[in-house]
Amino acid sequence: PSEVEVIAMEKPEETDVVIPNEVTDGENKYSVVSVKKDALSNSAIESIQIPSTVKTFESQELKKLRTITVASENEKFFTKDGVLFAREEMPEGTAEEDLKYDLVLYPSASEEKEYVVPKQTAVIYTGAFFEAANLKTIALQEGIEELQEKAVVSPANALEIAFDLEKVPAKLAKQVFYLDKANGNKIYFKSQEVLDAFKAL
Repeated sequence: PSEVEVIAMEKPEETDVVIPNEVTDGENKYSVVSVKKDALSNSAIESIQIPSTVKTFESQELKKLRTITVASENEKFFTKDGVLFAREEMPEGTAEEDLKYDLVLYPSASEEKEYVVPKQTAVIYTGAFFEAANLKTIALQEGIEELQEKAVVSPANALEIAFDLEKVPAKLAKQVFYLDKANGNKIYFKSQEVLDAFKAL
């Protein structure tokens, strides 16, 4: 079948959404390969199921999202501790411990209060942490290579963000954090080098 992208969805009343792996238009069938930015945003969605066919999943603003599941056959995406990740393309034969992943989306309505970003995480996407209502602490470990624009958009509660990094990520957006909804946010730096890099922004 030909390929198609989810550009926008009628905001569903259902709280559980299953993205189809295929859609039809008359006799034509199309494989769903992409969910574009804000296609699902500002809806009451609490859970999303991502099919095996989806290869790109752009930022979504889903305040009520609790659960993300991915078809086991999907070669690009997977969830770890309820968080959506994308596998980076690596040379064939790369050892398991050397594989890199990108943090795509943390479920905003998760009840967890602390989250430690896994060590193999290379990139944190735009909107990855969007107004996570119960989250109080985010810890980033060595290995982060890129922090995109508005990777963290603050909820009403204050956040503590800890950078357990010695080296500056290769790519830093000018506004990694959008912390305008709460007073008392705190950012901790292990390395003076990393602190200086953020001051320069």
